[in-house]
Amino acid sequence: MISKKIVAWTTRDGRKVEIKIEVSRELTDSVAYADGWNVNLGKEIVNVDSCVAYVGGKKVHSGKPFSVSTLPAAARKQLEAIGAVAVMGQLVLTQEHYTEIMDAIAEATAEAESDMEAGDDTPADAKATEVLETTPVPAKALAAYRRYKGSAESAWEASDEQAWASIRRWRPYIEAQYGADPEEIKKMTNEAAREAAYGIND
Repeated sequence: MISKKIVAWTTRDGRKVEIKIEVSRELTDSVAYADGWNVNLGKEIVNVDSCVAYVGGKKVHSGKPFSVSTLPAAARKQLEAIGAVAVMGQLVLTQEHYTEIMDAIAEATAEAESDMEAGDDTPADAKATEVLETTPVPAKALAAYRRYKGSAESAWEASDEQAWASIRRWRPYIEAQYGADPEEIKKMTNEAAREAAYGIND
């Protein structure tokens, strides 16, 4: 999930230039905090990209290169006159070095993302089912589900926002582990019947 690359060269006056690139892609839990509850909203990908330039061992810039075309006209013409196509702070880049850096960034990104995907070859639907069946359900969420018979709408109508949020978040887990509430099953069946008949009698 982490890929590191280094692009290096030596300047005409003998100084070593190093561009250190690090790309990280991590799958983490997205958690919302509300009224003392930690609500897991599911998985999200966290992106961390770093591109740092060193000249002679001294850090001179942090961030990706940017084209000289974004600079004021006078500066742009001056840099283009010496063959620069991009800059990293005070470090000017030729087309060759700029291409090497951008290629290394693209390669590191692809490696980090492919490593994340290759970490588990279990089918997505099987993983989802396992998560639903094994994730512990908070007691408060289960109580809210049972109090409102699995209906987030009923909790909302009762102005019970905490229960509403809990039912919306935990309903798939509760029903996978404990089964659906009979009233909720009846409601879903009726809704399905109405949708199937929509347009027939109109």
